[in-house]
Amino acid sequence: MKWSPIKDVGNDWDLHEFRRKKANMWMALMLPTWEDVDRGWAKFLEIVFGERAQQEGYERWGIKQTSWSYEDVVFIRKSWPRAKIIYLVRRFENVYQSGLGMSCYQTQRNREENASLFCRQWIALCQIAMWDASNTYDDSCRLVTYENLLLEKEMSKLLEWLNLGNPDPKQYKEKIGASHYVPLTEIDKRVIAQNRIAIEAVSLALGYRDTPTTLEKWQR
Repeated sequence: MKWSPIKDVGNDWDLHEFRRKKANMWMALMLPTWEDVDRGWAKFLEIVFGERAQQEGYERWGIKQTSWSYEDVVFIRKSWPRAKIIYLVRRFENVYQSGLGMSCYQTQRNREENASLFCRQWIALCQIAMWDASNTYDDSCRLVTYENLLLEKEMSKLLEWLNLGNPDPKQYKEKIGASHYVPLTEIDKRVIAQNRIAIEAVSLALGYRDTPTTLEKWQR
């Protein structure tokens, strides 16, 4: 069954009507409330990434997801109030070339559309991350650059904040920076040029001071 939040989730009206009329009414369907859906998704995730992981000898599993929205962050905070959120950002050039290795970028079909979407998403998600990290007044949220994960001192601080101890650096350094890079096409260069002002503004805000020069050389 295909799930459609806009069509299949309602407000509290159906529930209020049922409580008022109970068996003395006929309802074609009774839509769940957003509150019930959120609680249901939270339980689902706990079973999929919690219980099964524990059965396999781990405390919890996770997933890598590079496409998200601020609504997802709100859901996490509502469902797990004690959660610690890390916004992991990376230099645009490296993100773009690493992403090009994905299957959806392997052919020229719709490449310009996909590349444009890629640029817009990187800009938007970085802006959301910076805004939320700067407006979270407790210690439950941090903005971390991918490049800093290679620094043992910075990684130790992050692991201490997460109460994860201090594992051998070799365990994570082998995984960081191991992306597969592919060369740019003329389509890529044109799309990047169209989004260059916004890309550079966000890059500078993230602390990548050499990005304007690097981006210019990188496009050639």
